[in-house]
Amino acid sequence: MNERQEKIISFLDQKKDWVKGKDIALVMHVTTRTIRSDIETINNQMEDGWIESSYQMGYRLHIEKKALTQTHTNGIPQTPKERCDYILKKLLSVRESHISELCEQVCASIYTVEQDLKTIRTRMLPDDGLDLIYKKGWVSLVGDEYEKRRLFKRLLMEEVEENFFNIDCIAKLYPEFDLYRCKDLMSSCMKAHGFSVREMEVPMILMHVGVALKRMMLFHTIEETNDDSEIEKTVEYAVANDLYDRIAKLYPLKVNKNEKRQLALLLMGKKALEFTDNTIDYNGKKFELDQLTLDMLQSIYLHFCVNMKEDEELLRGLSLHLKSLVGRMNNNTSITNVYLDEIRWKFPLIFDMAVCAGETLKQTTGINISQDEIGFLALHLGASYNKITMTKRYRCLLFFPNDQALSSLVIDKIRNQFEERINIIGIEKTFEEKKVKDMNPDLILTTIPLTHSLNIPTVNISIFYSPENEAEIFSCLNKMDKEKGKKDFVNGIKNLIKKEYFYDHFPAKSAGEALRKMIDPLVTDGLVPSNYYNSILEREKFAPTSFQVGFALPHALNCDVNESVISIAFLDQPIKWGEYTVEFVILLGIKQSDNALLGVFFDWWIQLVSDPIRFTRLKRQKNYESFMHAILEE
Repeated sequence: MNERQEKIISFLDQKKDWVKGKDIALVMHVTTRTIRSDIETINNQMEDGWIESSYQMGYRLHIEKKALTQTHTNGIPQTPKERCDYILKKLLSVRESHISELCEQVCASIYTVEQDLKTIRTRMLPDDGLDLIYKKGWVSLVGDEYEKRRLFKRLLMEEVEENFFNIDCIAKLYPEFDLYRCKDLMSSCMKAHGFSVREMEVPMILMHVGVALKRMMLFHTIEETNDDSEIEKTVEYAVANDLYDRIAKLYPLKVNKNEKRQLALLLMGKKALEFTDNTIDYNGKKFELDQLTLDMLQSIYLHFCVNMKEDEELLRGLSLHLKSLVGRMNNNTSITNVYLDEIRWKFPLIFDMAVCAGETLKQTTGINISQDEIGFLALHLGASYNKITMTKRYRCLLFFPNDQALSSLVIDKIRNQFEERINIIGIEKTFEEKKVKDMNPDLILTTIPLTHSLNIPTVNISIFYSPENEAEIFSCLNKMDKEKGKKDFVNGIKNLIKKEYFYDHFPAKSAGEALRKMIDPLVTDGLVPSNYYNSILEREKFAPTSFQVGFALPHALNCDVNESVISIAFLDQPIKWGEYTVEFVILLGIKQSDNALLGVFFDWWIQLVSDPIRFTRLKRQKNYESFMHAILEE
């Protein structure tokens, strides 16, 4: 098969449903006739035909073949990034590994793996403490145990990604021991000492404990010290001490005091700063870490209306990160963030928050950080932002007139599976429209057929709650997310894209010229201040707002506008913008009082550009009416 035919298989695999031939042709930039020919070739080369076809619905990857493909490729890294991550996790789990073994595990040649090792050593390891040793065919990771654990935790967190709050997903990361048992022991220890943490913090604590146990089982421990710290007098240390003592009875472990202190510091959250040095030195000046982190988060709150200042885990994580960052600046060293492009592409709002934090850091301390460092700040902020968004759950009303014991079993299952997305506000046996209206639910789940005139999504489930019911609830919630996102976008953003600032033919030879020609009319009409151009250039210095797929999203951070507006220009000729070539520009001017709209816009935009069919169609709509139709289509 050629490269395009492999892309067709990958594209159908991602879509997970029927796709029209004309839409595949649109994305692949070929004719529908070529697509028909490619699919015929694929089916001839693969036994029994891997792609189903339908005159009305189009094409889809055969469900059985899809499962077979996933079975064969399960666990095998498919990209250079996946290979590098796999190798790093492998080296963090063993003392050393032979390159031939690594080649076999990632299904790649020695040359390819050697290139991966070079990438890991030069781009993926923190400068302060880790190195990759490759000698006589044997590969090992050496250096500071603290840094190894931080790296290990980061890799594992990326592996679970959006499932970070799913304990089942975290438990699968540690097959060597029973993390569920450890979770139960932790709950028991906390209860015994009258201590508690927020439920949202449990996954992070379990991740820490899992990494610590995994490393200790390989005899990699944090070095013991003679520090008679005040930490050992705290209730958090008592919990950590009790927990590790109980775990040590289940597994062949000897846990020293420093391991217990590290867990105690994590349990303390913000209070941990009392037991660590709270200052940093830069250019002969001292700065208080807790105040610096609060200033950065206050700036984010003012610009984006997102309050992260109460997240103790974030405050501690940012403080520790700033210590390492300043250490690198003082030693004139740098670190490359291999996930930078992915962060900018998938999470533009989070990246902009990190830019905002970086700008505050510069204004306060004079520290001018790189794009790579901004990307690392974004990782911390993203975890906190996810917690905030996770708390915005749908209000769910259940109708379950059946046996009490049976209903409790089903309701417990629903709560456990969907606790991050729904909040059960009531359980009723009978339906009364007025009463339901007063309760104002977002979603109704019912075991009895319901006919009502309320505009509330309703899902019928079995009294025995089958896997099909679970899938139906997931589908309904995803549809509600999509509709809410579209409603927010239509209500908040649609009217900001004005016809008079939409340019279907726009001559410009550089990014600066394009910005100047787009901003001048906005200044003339009084929508943005005269210094808006310079403010955008300042934002671009931190990190260009261009993207690999051919567009730019310029905007300012520290310059308010008089009236929110979005200007769009399709360039007559592509221009170089940062490191990418840009075909069209979306200029954002969002009033500070409307800053919540930034989140709405970015959420909508990333959904659109992540859909190859919709994004390709959008790029072809170069007049105002067709463009607006394309952005609002289902």
